[in-house]
Amino acid sequence: MSDYAAMNAKVRQFKSRLTRLKNKGDDAGILKLWYEFQEWCESPEGMWPDNWSNWQVAAEDAQWRLDRAWKTW
Repeated sequence: MSDYAAMNAKVRQFKSRLTRLKNKGDDAGILKLWYEFQEWCESPEGMWPDNWSNWQVAAEDAQWRLDRAWKTW
């Protein structure tokens, strides 16, 4: 996946997965996806897209919700 079109397709896949996880309210899945996304971006076949912060913000929000749910027990 060294060409730009293939990398762009992979970013779109990650974006679709993030959208589905957000719609399901799967906070643990969002965190897992954030780590997977970071690994791919840092790999030789990956790239950091301009909108990478969408995944970071979603992960931070998911972590906050998980922490909040734990504290309300």
